[in-house]
Parts: sequence; structure tokens; C-alpha cells
Amino acid sequence: MTALMDAATQRRSLIAFYFGTEVAVGDNTSNRVVDKVARRAYADLRRTIHGFGTHPAKDTIKDHIHASLRTFVANLATCDSQEEFDKRHDQWCTNACDYFDRFPAPDLFISFHYGQAQKWLNMTLKYLAVLDHPHAQQAYGYLHVPVDKYVYDEAAAAGVKRPTWPNAWSKLDREKYLNYQHQLRELVASTSYSCPLDWEADVWVTRGTSPTAEKERQDGCP
Repeated sequence: MTALMDAATQRRSLIAFYFGTEVAVGDNTSNRVVDKVARRAYADLRRTIHGFGTHPAKDTIKDHIHASLRTFVANLATCDSQEEFDKRHDQWCTNACDYFDRFPAPDLFISFHYGQAQKWLNMTLKYLAVLDHPHAQQAYGYLHVPVDKYVYDEAAAAGVKRPTWPNAWSKLDREKYLNYQHQLRELVASTSYSCPLDWEADVWVTRGTSPTAEKERQDGCP
């Protein structure tokens, strides 16, 4: 008889490949696991924080941000509306930007934008939802789409224009981000997806097969 890997082992192995063994075998509600996931989310935006790797307060800033993410996740247990989630989300992003500003490094020309903060928070919550964290699952319908290039491309194909310049997702300001997120919700409401993050998940999984991606390949775009 041919032996087959069972589904639980497959899932645990995939989690270990992406997040590390501690996340794969640990309690997904523990601070340690949430912190590991938040640090993985940071990897999704760190290339956009130019010069941060040599910032003298880098570790202090990152430790503070990750601690605030643990608190945000823990407090999701008491979040029971989209309005409340949006308020907390906005406050977290604003506070993260303000905290960065407390450690200026003029020689490095480092800046931290609302668009980078949303990516850090949104990817942390998305990853935790995938890992079946109970609070992230409870608030799943309220979660925001992590805005990035793929979201821009697929949303544009569906009629949602990119924000006005500067429109790099990493440099979005508060007003542009909130307006774009609202437009994404309106887009998703007109589809068969039950919530924005389900739409985003499909965009991410199928991004290499979309007409937009095919055109980029034909045009020689990366």
C-alpha cells in the first residue's frame, strides 16, 4: 500500500516552511507565535523602509511595533463591528507612524508612511486568520485588504483606480488609504465573495494567471 501524507502533517509542514517550526507546533494564541507572525509580516514591507537596517533605534522601534500588534490582536476579542475595527485600525497605523517619528535619523533619510503601517498590520492579521487564530477569525469579515501591487492591478482591472500620485502602496497617506479601502469594499460587495479578505486571497493565489499578469509578462515587466 502506498503511504500518503495526512492533511494535518501537510498543513503543519507548510506552516513550518513559511513561519518556522515554533509557529507550526506552538499555541497560535500565544504571544510568542503572534510575535513570530508579526515579524514575518514585517518582511513583506521592510524593503520599502530604505535605510532602516542601519537605524540606531531599529530594534527599539520594531520591538515596540510588535508589542503593539500583540495588544491589537488580543483586543480583537472585544471588537464587534466594522466601525469599531476601522477605528482601532486607523489608530494603530497612526500611532505606528508617530512612533517612528520619535526617532529621527536625518543622515539616513528614513520615512515611515501610513501605507507601510497598513501592510504590517494587515499582513499580520491575514496570516493569523490563515493560522486559525480565534480572534482573527472572529473579526475576519472586518479585516482590511493588505494593499500592494497585485491588489492595485486586479482592482484596476475591475474598475477601481489607483490613488492619485504618489500612489506607491508603501507611500500612501491616511486619506488615500482609507478612501481606497472603501472602494475595495464596494467592489467586493458587488461580487460573490463574502468579505474583502476572501477576494484578496483569490487575487494573491491567482495573480500569476490573470490577464494583467500575462500582459506584464508579454511587455517584459517583472
